[in-house]
Amino acid sequence: MRHFYKSYYARSFPCGWRRYAYAGSCDPAGNEAANEIPSFQESRHHRSRSGGFGARRPLRYLSYRLDLDDTQQRQVAELLDRLKIDREQARLDEKKTLSELATMVAGEENSVDAFQRTLAPRVEAARNLQTSVAKTMQELADILDADQRVELSALIRSGGFRV
Repeated sequence: MRHFYKSYYARSFPCGWRRYAYAGSCDPAGNEAANEIPSFQESRHHRSRSGGFGARRPLRYLSYRLDLDDTQQRQVAELLDRLKIDREQARLDEKKTLSELATMVAGEENSVDAFQRTLAPRVEAARNLQTSVAKTMQELADILDADQRVELSALIRSGGFRV
């Protein structure tokens, strides 16, 4: 069975399957430049993304669409990072509340008051997030000039930028 697969692949891929797998070109005539297998970095250079902490994609998008200068980019980056932290905290509070609710359902105490006490941190986290988003939008409006604010409002209305 092994010999069948080797001969099948040899016929199917005249330059070897690695040429196709690594997006290399195949030249059956034997030209060396065309038969080179690209290095790992060269084969995935188009997919490389900047890592790290922060809201890189929304910042780049806003920077492009609103034509932000360098100081505006820095200020918007700080706002988006702060908002990201607040949203992650709200998600964490949500998970914690769900875990406590599951524990209560499995337990003996099943009163409405107990469930309301358990859900209170979830409501508080939602209020904190609402306050944070409102403060961020107010600060963002202060950073932008009039034309940029008009463009941002159009982006929010069209769904191009979600708050």
